[in-house]
Amino acid sequence: MSSQYFFTHSHTHYMLFSDLAVRLAGPHQLQPKPETNALQFGQNFTDHMLKIHYYETLGGWQRPEIVPMESIVLHPAAKVLHYAVELFEGMKAYRGRDNKIRIFRPQLNMARMNVTAVRAGLPTFDGDELIKCLCRLVNIDQEWVPHSEASSLYIRPTLIGIDVSTLTENRAPNACSMTCNQRRGSGKSKECLQSVPVMPIRACTAPNLGYLVCLRHVKNALDY
Repeated sequence: MSSQYFFTHSHTHYMLFSDLAVRLAGPHQLQPKPETNALQFGQNFTDHMLKIHYYETLGGWQRPEIVPMESIVLHPAAKVLHYAVELFEGMKAYRGRDNKIRIFRPQLNMARMNVTAVRAGLPTFDGDELIKCLCRLVNIDQEWVPHSEASSLYIRPTLIGIDVSTLTENRAPNACSMTCNQRRGSGKSKECLQSVPVMPIRACTAPNLGYLVCLRHVKNALDY
């Protein structure tokens, strides 16, 4: 199944990998990496996150960014807080015996995200572009991928409705997409893995080091 199958061209601004801006964390923002045998699910987060806003009045998706891990600010009337207008997906990146990093069947995650986005009244996206963004994010935090066959890097793309213009409208003209990664234990079948291209990372903290793109995602009750 193509990851672009559910992508619609009804918006002026699309998420494009070539637009992604990267702001690397400074030395004081880097977190210590726990030992593999001490990992606990949902407790250890990587140094960076991927985020992008969607504003209907501004034409759709805005410029995506990879930034140091940070908190988000929401209006008290944001739809996600009142009507649970949100989606999230769970993905995994593994380090193989050849030391290459691979993501488990990302195309299926992209297709499922878009199906749920349509049902939830959230904006859809180009799945192939999101995969490129996630690969870049994992590449930047590649040392967080455990050197172990029994552990993985858990990737959690999330899409939430942040619109505050009305508390009754079903659809969300404004949204925010975030992706955060967690180091975790336990393994899984490695069928349909996609390699993460390794790109050189310049050792400086100037903004706009690279160009990538981000998207939004969704999660159904099922987890493959």
